Amino acid sequence: MMRLLLTKRDGHINSTCPVEEVSDIIADPSGLVWLDVIAPSNDELKVLREEFGFHELALEDAIKRNQRPKIDAYDNFYLLVLYAVRFSEEKCAIDEHELDIFVGKNYIVTMHEGELVEVDEVAARWQRNAAELDSSVGVLLYSLIDTLIDDYLPVLDSISDHAERIEESIFGHFDPDAQQQIFTLRKELLNLRRVLVPERDVLLRLSRQEIKVLDERTEPYFQDVYDHIVRATDSVDLYRDLLGSALDSYLSLSSNNLNEVFRTLTSVSIILMTLSLIAGIYGMNFEYIPSTNLRYGYHATILVMLIVGTSLYVYFHRKRWL
Repeated sequence: MMRLLLTKRDGHINSTCPVEEVSDIIADPSGLVWLDVIAPSNDELKVLREEFGFHELALEDAIKRNQRPKIDAYDNFYLLVLYAVRFSEEKCAIDEHELDIFVGKNYIVTMHEGELVEVDEVAARWQRNAAELDSSVGVLLYSLIDTLIDDYLPVLDSISDHAERIEESIFGHFDPDAQQQIFTLRKELLNLRRVLVPERDVLLRLSRQEIKVLDERTEPYFQDVYDHIVRATDSVDLYRDLLGSALDSYLSLSSNNLNEVFRTLTSVSIILMTLSLIAGIYGMNFEYIPSTNLRYGYHATILVMLIVGTSLYVYFHRKRWL
C-alpha cells in the first residue's frame, strides 16, 4: 500500500496528490514529498523505480527484512535503515520493526511491513503545524528519527521495571523461574544492542552532516538525537550488567538453598542411622546378648533411642542444620 503523507507545492503543504504526479513535484526544487509504502507489491516497486529512479540494490535491501542499521549512498539519494522497538511484558520480548528511509534532495520515502505508530504520529504533527515548521527534508528526517529514538526510552524504562521485579522475586521468595526470565531478558537486550550500536554510527554520520542533501541548520538537532541514542545504548549495557548481577545472586541463593537441603538431609540421616544402629544391635540373631532377658529391656531400649534421637535433634537444631 502506498500513501502520500505530505506534499508541498507552491508553498502549500497537503496530502492530496496522485502518486503519478510525484515526479513533477520533486522536479521543482521548492517541492517536498513524503511517500509512505507499506508491504510494497511488485507494481508499487515499479512506480518507485519510475517516479524516483531508485537503484535495484536499494530496493532489494528495503524489501529484505532484518537488515543491519546503515546508510547507503547512491547517485541521487541515500538509503537509511533504522528500527522501531516495542516491549511485550507478557512475552518478555522486544519486538523490532524495520523502517527503510529513502532520502533525496526534496523527498523522503519510508518503507515498512506493518503499520508504524511513529510514522503516523510524525505525519499528523506535520499536518497540524505545517505553518510553523521548516518544510525541508532535513527537518522531516529529523522528526522521523527523533520520534523513533524517543520511543526507545519508554521501552528501556519497561525493561528496567521488569528487571527490578525479577530481582524482587529472587530475594523475596526465590522464584525458581527467575533464572529463565533473566536469560530471556538478557538475550533480548543483546538483540536490542545489535540494533542500537549501528544506529548510533548512523546518527553520528548524520550529526557530522555526511549526507549532502541535509541543511547545515539541522546539524544541532541530529547531534541531540545522537546524544539520546548514546544514552539508550549506555542504558542497555547497564541493564545487562544488572541482570548479570541478578543472575549471580540467583546462583548464590540457589547454592545456599541446596546446601541447606543437604545439611537437613545429612542431619536426618545421622539421626536415623544412629537409631538404626541401636535397633540393629539388638536385632542380631545371637543366643547370648546382654540385657536380652531383662523384663523392661524393650522399654529401656526405646527410651535410649528417644533420648539419643532427641539429643541429636537438639544438637543439629542449635547448629541450624534443622
